[in-house]
Amino acid sequence: MPVRISDCTAEDAPGLAAVLYADWLDPDPWTKLCYGAVDAHEQLVHLEAVIREDLTDPEYPVAFQKARDDDTAEIVGFTQLTHLNTPANERGQVAPIPKPAGYNVPPIRDYYAKMSTARKRVMGDDPFLRKHLPFYLTEMYIKKPYQRHGLGTSLMAWATEYAASKKLPIYAEASEAGEAFYKHLGWKTVGTYSVDMGLYGASPQRASS
Repeated sequence: MPVRISDCTAEDAPGLAAVLYADWLDPDPWTKLCYGAVDAHEQLVHLEAVIREDLTDPEYPVAFQKARDDDTAEIVGFTQLTHLNTPANERGQVAPIPKPAGYNVPPIRDYYAKMSTARKRVMGDDPFLRKHLPFYLTEMYIKKPYQRHGLGTSLMAWATEYAASKKLPIYAEASEAGEAFYKHLGWKTVGTYSVDMGLYGASPQRASS
């Protein structure tokens, strides 16, 4: 399966959304708790609209890299960097994109409140970061049949090299499972937070980053 990594354009939005959608169709307990009641087609339409805006909105600078299977022309993975202190989920859109019905709002709000607090705790007092906004790794997804073939390592290498070329640090959130992968590539854990899923009707466990 020869795979080529390259820049993304707005025309790639459907293929990029399909990567996210494939992950959403095979949810972990946290995704199921927050988004399990969302209509599948509405979710796919929403994902494509958000990605297309990310790629075309001049007020929201991003850098995307895609992994495309040369044999099938299918986009099988991608990574996205933003150049802001605010995650994509917390910004206003130029043309508001309505979210599908069915979002389980309380745990989502809990998660983003704790994420924001953790980010401010880690980055808020650094005068360099207040003046020079760091990079934030918004997305890094690979379709399951293509996992464990080095694509994640290649995409992460691009992200870190891109940030280094701009002489800026790079931050990301990762699940406990993803943290091991990041550490393997030399990343350091600078903070943690978690949400008690049992408070929202799920089996008692924690979604951690």
